[in-house]
Amino acid sequence: MDDDDLRLRVKAALQRAPAPGAPDMAPVVDRARRLRGRRVVVAGVAAAVAAAAVVVPLALLAGLGGGPSAGSAAALPDAVRVVCDATGTRILTPEARPQPDGIHFRVDNRTAGDLSFQVADAGGSTAPAGLHEPADPRSGGSGWTLAPGRIDLRCQDESKDAGSKAGYVSVRILDPRGLWVSTRLGCQEVAGGSIDYKPDARGGSDPVAMARQHFEGLHSDDVVERAGFPEQAYPTVRVVRGGQVIATADFHSDGHGGWLLDQTMACVGALQGY
Repeated sequence: MDDDDLRLRVKAALQRAPAPGAPDMAPVVDRARRLRGRRVVVAGVAAAVAAAAVVVPLALLAGLGGGPSAGSAAALPDAVRVVCDATGTRILTPEARPQPDGIHFRVDNRTAGDLSFQVADAGGSTAPAGLHEPADPRSGGSGWTLAPGRIDLRCQDESKDAGSKAGYVSVRILDPRGLWVSTRLGCQEVAGGSIDYKPDARGGSDPVAMARQHFEGLHSDDVVERAGFPEQAYPTVRVVRGGQVIATADFHSDGHGGWLLDQTMACVGALQGY
């Protein structure tokens, strides 16, 4: 950094500081080079001089960088903010992060009537006039169970054709806290099924145990575990074999505090019956 005052202060600090160890300085050097040319005043810095360049501790450089980096949990909003008006659909948060129960949308409907809020490949919900948080039509919860990545959405007049592809806008969902546990099957051929129950059916309390009992042909080293978001409205369980997801099971509430097995998907040939 071409700043004589900074050099003098760092040299003075070096004389007072104990001898440093031998950390990996490559990331720090790279950050220092990017900051070259910035005029800063730094007091009380303990640093090291390497390769004729001033190397400042990474924690200090992060502070000088002006806040959290893009994509960090602190820098991302925890809900997708959407404005719907006569001109169409606008995204105010091009990037957002999920909450523990899923992805949240806050829709500001600036028209005089109700609109249909639609997420591609996930269904739709009513967006009344004003500010509203639409519920996931599959669970009724405010957190939508959608994998992080690109999501296409739109507001549409309820009288228009929902099958039209026009009017969608995109938002990118990042997951810096690693909340999402993937449910994507690692195979090309997939078979599935669903189960019907009597109106008064009662379910179980442990979806993982229920999935393990349902899937026949499990290997001794298969991992059966909860997937999706940790607090999503309805649980999902996955089966992992050799690092690949080979089956998933979705559950819904029995209305009495228990869970009923709803839909299953599995790689063809991986388990008995699929």
